[in-house]
Amino acid sequence: MQGVVRLFSLTRWQFVQIALFVSCFSAQYVLHVQLSSRLNDALTRLGKLEHWVNERGKHELQPKPYDIKQSAAHSREKRNMEQDQLITQLWNKIKILENRIAASQNDSMASRTAFCVQGPQGKNGMPGKNGPPGRDGKDGMPGRDGRDGTDGRDGIPGVNGIPGRHGSPGRDGASGPKGEQGHKGHRGKPGPKGPPGNPVICHNNPVETQRNNEKTFGSSVFIRWGRAVCPSGRGTVLVYEGRVAGSQSTQQGEGGANYICLPLNPEYNKPVTQGYHSRASLFGVEYGHVEDLFARMGQGPRISYLGVPCAVCRAEKRGSLMMIPARNVCPTRQWTREYQGYLMTGSSNGTRQEYICVDNDATGVNVLHSKSHSGKALLTSVLGKCGVLPCPPYEQDRELTCAVCTI
Repeated sequence: MQGVVRLFSLTRWQFVQIALFVSCFSAQYVLHVQLSSRLNDALTRLGKLEHWVNERGKHELQPKPYDIKQSAAHSREKRNMEQDQLITQLWNKIKILENRIAASQNDSMASRTAFCVQGPQGKNGMPGKNGPPGRDGKDGMPGRDGRDGTDGRDGIPGVNGIPGRHGSPGRDGASGPKGEQGHKGHRGKPGPKGPPGNPVICHNNPVETQRNNEKTFGSSVFIRWGRAVCPSGRGTVLVYEGRVAGSQSTQQGEGGANYICLPLNPEYNKPVTQGYHSRASLFGVEYGHVEDLFARMGQGPRISYLGVPCAVCRAEKRGSLMMIPARNVCPTRQWTREYQGYLMTGSSNGTRQEYICVDNDATGVNVLHSKSHSGKALLTSVLGKCGVLPCPPYEQDRELTCAVCTI
């Protein structure tokens, strides 16, 4: 029972070794048996050959009655020589066989000490089937980065994206340089019929008729509040430059209600008269706190509480003039906008003062502030109030604009 247990406990390699030992031993035994049988067969044949040779020699040595002749004796010697040659060849073969037998016996004795005798090398067998793939080896070290390749071709343009939202309107930029004169526009529609004029005077001289037509165009005069020059490129001529003046806002019942443009070179008729008599005072006008009003043009912090300049201008060949409040454009294209700006007036309700149109590009004049020259009047913007004014289109507490137009 223990032998059976030991037999089953052997490994596969031990079974292979035992099988090889048994197969070698059995092959050696079969080879030994075959060699012994062949040797016995050879000995038997040699014995028979030796017996045949002996018997034949005896018969040939006995004298025969017809061998007495001389020719017979000669043939006998010849046969004896051939027999000797055959015996010599047989003897050599026997020695060769004996040597082979001795060598085989020595090989058999040597093979008893080993498992088996190695035979001749056989032919190469058929190649076996491919074994299963081995396991993946470990990852090698990362190689060096290759050179940068050439730039690829431009891809196909993508689909246009969704348009973004409209941004908030930006601030108005500063006025740019004057552009070139545009092409002459198309002829406009006929205007409304005017009032009846003076009787037409016919002239036979065409030159005199042309002079009379030039005189009928006329011109208009307007004040540009907040600037010391007239608009350029519109056929306007500067009459004089001045400073805005008016009644002081703290005085009640004195002075006028309107603003005037005082020239820079006044002229007086007589010296100052002594004594008491009724007088009214006229003060230079300054801007109030207008940082927010003119901030878009970058002029807010620089013109607050500065003197207000003015210019008296004449518009040639435009005989009609008007100031439009709450609008910064003229009614139609036939009108010429001299300038646009903000509607302004005095900063106090002590006196009723007029509304003037101050230029959007207003400038300021430095003034002398001292106790002896403390008189001044302040200009401030005008805000619209909802109520009787319709809102919309008007907006509550929004600065009102204005425009000066001629035709």
